[in-house]
Amino acid sequence: MEDPPFNQRTGRRGWTNDGAKRLVGQRVDTPVSVEEKVQAVTDLTGDDEVAAQVAVTLLRRPEAAATLPAPGGCGWFRS
Repeated sequence: MEDPPFNQRTGRRGWTNDGAKRLVGQRVDTPVSVEEKVQAVTDLTGDDEVAAQVAVTLLRRPEAAATLPAPGGCGWFRS
């Protein structure tokens, strides 16, 4: 309680619900870091049908598709 986390959005130290959740390793309501955003997307795409539609949509983005490793050897793709 004596050392509140730094809030990047406000530029000040202070307690927020998300700050407290980050401190104890819980999922936050408003993801900020890449890891938090990936976890939020993973949670939202738990259903295979939704995940497939999201994957197709994301792969239509040239910048996103260009960052993927080549198939074969990375272990992500099934043959």
